[in-house]
Amino acid sequence: MIEHVSDELREDILNEMRDMADRGTEVRGLTELVQRRLDLKPDSLIPVLAYFCRAFYVSLHDILPLREWLDTDDDREINEIIMPKILKLRSKWLQPSLKT
Repeated sequence: MIEHVSDELREDILNEMRDMADRGTEVRGLTELVQRRLDLKPDSLIPVLAYFCRAFYVSLHDILPLREWLDTDDDREINEIIMPKILKLRSKWLQPSLKT
């Protein structure tokens, strides 16, 4: 299902997520961006997962901890789990044209 949804993702949101992550935005800010731009309910998970997978080239397995975090206020643990995986692949998702 994630693959099907990912074919329809908006490039402007994907690029904004990448730019924000490059500037240091963490999981909550990236999640809220997707939810706000797509006018999603705060507990909408599937689109958020799809955007994280496509934007940062991470696997669904890598970002599934978002399921447990979504309704919490504890960002420290989710950032420790997700952000290293995103940043590890920075060279894949960072577009040089965004940095000029």
